[in-house]
Amino acid sequence: MKKNDLKKQQTEIEIGEFGSIYRQFERKSKKAIRFLCKNKAGDCIRALYREDIGFILFLKGIISKLFQKRLFNII
Repeated sequence: MKKNDLKKQQTEIEIGEFGSIYRQFERKSKKAIRFLCKNKAGDCIRALYREDIGFILFLKGIISKLFQKRLFNII
């Protein structure tokens, strides 16, 4: 990976419920899992794709109380 690409990817990071949102792992599931295990928090958007259900994201982090409440209201 070139230095310019790395700088561009680092500046495009957004903040979500589980920490930073990383979009550079689209369809790179193994790299996304390794990255989240190393960083301990974040969202890797569109990391895996299955034709029957579409894109899957990987999350790692601490669930906030507000998010838990919303999640249990959905279920």
